[in-house]
Amino acid sequence: KSVNDGQKLIIGAGNSLADTNALNTNSLTNGQFLIVGDNGLKQGLSVALANPAAPGGATSYRFASIWKVQNTSSVG
Repeated sequence: KSVNDGQKLIIGAGNSLADTNALNTNSLTNGQFLIVGDNGLKQGLSVALANPAAPGGATSYRFASIWKVQNTSSVG
């Protein structure tokens, strides 16, 4: 998880999450990397997504923040 306040995205390797790197017993093989970043916008349900096909034309919401990922050597 990010060291930055307000970050809501959590990514883990293996079958579990750990609170710190020191407590993490999962591993990656040599040469595996997963780099994640976002555009710095709000991480809360704030962008409306209208769906006219849904009953009553329901509106859903998504985060304004958009993440991009670089996955090297198949990190799961």
